[in-house]
Amino acid sequence: MLVLLLALTSSAALAEVPAELSGDASQVNLSIRGVAHPNLRVRPGGSAVLTLTGPGRLTVELREEALSPRQEAYLLQLDGKPVGAQQINSALDTAVRSEKGLALSRPLSLPLAIAAGRHVLKLQWPVDAAGDALLELAGAAVAAPLPALALLPLTGGAAKPAEAKPSLAPLTVAPSAPPTGVPSAPPPPVLADQGRTKVQLPDRRPEPEDFRHRFSLDIRVGADRSAESYTAAAALGRVGAQVAYRALPLLPVMLDFDLGFSRQQYQARQVGSQLTLAPVDLDERRADTALTAGYDFGPWLRDDGRLSALPFLGLQYSALRNGGFPLDLFGPAVGVHARWELSSALALQGGFRWAYNLLKGSTLSSVGTPVSDLLLQAGISLPLPGGYAFDAGYRGDLLARTYDTRVSHGMALGVHTVF
Repeated sequence: MLVLLLALTSSAALAEVPAELSGDASQVNLSIRGVAHPNLRVRPGGSAVLTLTGPGRLTVELREEALSPRQEAYLLQLDGKPVGAQQINSALDTAVRSEKGLALSRPLSLPLAIAAGRHVLKLQWPVDAAGDALLELAGAAVAAPLPALALLPLTGGAAKPAEAKPSLAPLTVAPSAPPTGVPSAPPPPVLADQGRTKVQLPDRRPEPEDFRHRFSLDIRVGADRSAESYTAAAALGRVGAQVAYRALPLLPVMLDFDLGFSRQQYQARQVGSQLTLAPVDLDERRADTALTAGYDFGPWLRDDGRLSALPFLGLQYSALRNGGFPLDLFGPAVGVHARWELSSALALQGGFRWAYNLLKGSTLSSVGTPVSDLLLQAGISLPLPGGYAFDAGYRGDLLARTYDTRVSHGMALGVHTVF
């Protein structure tokens, strides 16, 4: 789930900027570094509009809630003009969680000088956003329609007639201590303060963690050219997919499957002799399955969130079936995957995975059984609307066997999405 956090902080030298709130906002509490911050929540496709009365100074802080923060096509305007670069800081802040217990990106701070007179600050959250937006209002006197509780009299007596319409009143929020558990919250007290009505928001009970966008899916196709020392080269076609689940914001668990088809040439050795028989062409199917997990150190290496550096460990099983020389590889796998966003429209990515064979099988092939396998990948990624991306690049594989190494080079195309 994506969450946008806007913190409006007034300068100590100026009075609070009066603001009238309208739009699709609801009231929630958010804990930032152990301090409770009341917020206004805006659903996807909604907006929060603040009519400000200057002069004054404000600071806009922009955050995103997501396991993998991304750039959203939001709109932030003051009097109809864009504010700042309209680009968030997508690096994860490991010290902050939202009120739902989800990860938040580091804030992008934008200072605003509000001139004398009335001005309109508007946040429009895109309808295709993956989550809600949060708007924190600190140091601003915000007038909003009073909740139903505020319609009751402050002292004994009859309630106001049902047809009476509540007037707008400034809404100020007193910060509360960080919650230490999830007890039932008491009703919000209504306080009188020099003709104004103060409403203290209750601490919101933590919600179960949202599992949206914990999964990602990659589907790819490709073709390779394979060569060995003692047999003719062969062309291979490949299809594959990878499903990843983020158990933690920076800890994915990945299941990768790749299936290859080729007509491969083999040379058999004569049993009980060092002599070899004539080469034979066989239809071969190769299936590679790898289950790995790793930790992304990218946010620790760069603050802008553009780098992903993911070392991983796991297991790999490869099966080669051709009707005459079955080969198997099973053992530990290690590797690294890296991705660097050059811009919002282009990213470079690459990595490797190496596996060692623990199986002690036998074969009639003259080059022996698999010893290890090295997978190499490099290419570009082009982000597409709706959370998709198009990937293209190089794919290489080195299958080392007892007496020879099968080397293949090729190209792969793929599509990436999150859900």
